[in-house]
Amino acid sequence: MLRRRGNDSEIPHMHAHRLRHTLSHNWQLEQGNESDLMALMGWKSTDMLRCYGNSATAERAQSTHRVLELGDRV
Repeated sequence: MLRRRGNDSEIPHMHAHRLRHTLSHNWQLEQGNESDLMALMGWKSTDMLRCYGNSATAERAQSTHRVLELGDRV
C-alpha cells in the first residue's frame, strides 16, 4: 500500500523503512537527543540508531559544521 501511495504521489521507492530513515535523519539533523529517538522508535540497541541514521550522516555533519562556525574562529 505504501509503495502504491508513494507512486501516486510521485515519491519513488516508498516503504515503511524509508519513513524510519527520514524520521531518524531529521531528528538528528535538528540535534534531537539520540536516547529519546531510541525510546520513541522502540530500539534497545544503538545499532538500530546507526542503521537508520547512516543514510544522511554526511549531511548532518556539514550542517553541524556550519552551525558551529569553527572555520570563522581561526
